[in-house]
Amino acid sequence: MAIIKPNNNTLSAITALPAAISTGKVLQVVSTSNATDVAFTSTTYGDVITLNITPTKTTSDILVQAQLQYQGNTSSGQDQGTGFKILRDSTELLTSGGYQSYLYDFGDSIDNKTNFSVSYLDTAHNTTSQVTYKIQGNNNTGGSTLTFNNDGKSMLWLMEIDQ
Repeated sequence: MAIIKPNNNTLSAITALPAAISTGKVLQVVSTSNATDVAFTSTTYGDVITLNITPTKTTSDILVQAQLQYQGNTSSGQDQGTGFKILRDSTELLTSGGYQSYLYDFGDSIDNKTNFSVSYLDTAHNTTSQVTYKIQGNNNTGGSTLTFNNDGKSMLWLMEIDQ
């Protein structure tokens, strides 16, 4: 069996990865939670949870992770769809295609409590100034009530990752 010697060194002589290999080092993590009810009865988007981070490098990535809790209530004959967006300051990074969830009402009132997770890797913040990330939600169908954080809380984590 042959012994492989990277760069003609013994394995004990290797103390670090070559410079060309990115290690993906985590530079910082910030987090928040929101247990305050945020209700929607229209298709207009509104803030569910917000968090600031000040990147240490312009070339780093920001991993956005959220766990959102919400409850949909429909009255007789109304369906309900849930939508969301992720924003960096005023820039939309991700918008749910169609509906994150949808309640079909076949004539009775429906209550549905659920959680969902969403992640997004922001590779283009390009700043060392404070940045605000927001998760926004809406009631895509309007009319009925959709309430975030009413039976728990939503959480948001931002992780700055060195490239």
